Amino acid sequence: MRLSQQVDKVNFGLTVSVLLAMSIPLLTFPEESAALLRTAYAWIAETFGWFYILTGAVAFGVVLYVGLSRFGQIRLGEVSPSSARPAGYRCCLLQGSVQA
Repeated sequence: MRLSQQVDKVNFGLTVSVLLAMSIPLLTFPEESAALLRTAYAWIAETFGWFYILTGAVAFGVVLYVGLSRFGQIRLGEVSPSSARPAGYRCCLLQGSVQA
């Protein structure tokens, strides 16, 4: 099954616009951005409190369940078995999910 090489211009444009709209102010005003993010985190922690922690714990539990159950063996995509594991590890290491 071959995927089309077409890029959805509307989706791509919206994604890049949102990314730039969030990144440029954070990079341009680092001190103000840090204060804003600290305030936002404090508001979330005070407002939602235990529910915020519970949501993270449940999400982590669901990820563990799916990864360690029989559903974790489902292959996504068409990757040959010889290169599946090293390529997957490289992908995780490059994105920062796994600390080496």
